[in-house]
Amino acid sequence: MERNFFCTHPEQLFFHFRHASFCCTRKKKPSLQELRKIPYFYTNSPGYMNKNVEILLEKARRYCSARETSRHDMKQKLRQWGTPPENMEDILLSLEKENFINESRFARAAAGDKFRFEKWGRMKIRHFLLQHHISEPVIEEALQSIDEEEYRSLIYREIKKKNDTIAAGNLWERKSKLFRFAQARGYESELALQALDRILNE
Repeated sequence: MERNFFCTHPEQLFFHFRHASFCCTRKKKPSLQELRKIPYFYTNSPGYMNKNVEILLEKARRYCSARETSRHDMKQKLRQWGTPPENMEDILLSLEKENFINESRFARAAAGDKFRFEKWGRMKIRHFLLQHHISEPVIEEALQSIDEEEYRSLIYREIKKKNDTIAAGNLWERKSKLFRFAQARGYESELALQALDRILNE
């Protein structure tokens, strides 16, 4: 089958896509406008396309093995790698089938990390997971995995730490600043107010 496309060299042009390449021949040198129409990689061979998809899939496997990744994150990464749109869903489904991507596992890991290391509250964690297009039931399950006693203790410690940094002022100003701090961290209003009352009455 004759391939109808342009080359930058009168004899041959190699299109490289990672480990795969192919060449073509054409006697007439193309114009600059014609060259701009050449795609990133091009072939009529299904085997060539399948090879490129397999390379992308293997790269995605290695990426997921190094970190917990959401489907949303992986989809964005595949776009950055130049994955053809028609192959995107197949790669994502393969990653899910092989358990490289697991929505529940990602949500629990993210919730735990944001709670322990970032000192985030459940409201902020929920917003983060929603941005990753995690379903509501999975988000609830992830938030429930956070120990309630540890969570309340964290809220108290963080607000108390913030209170020690605030310059002297009247009680209302101090309480307002601390409450805004608690909201920014994503702590629930009821739990934040309970911690505030305890701290300011000590």
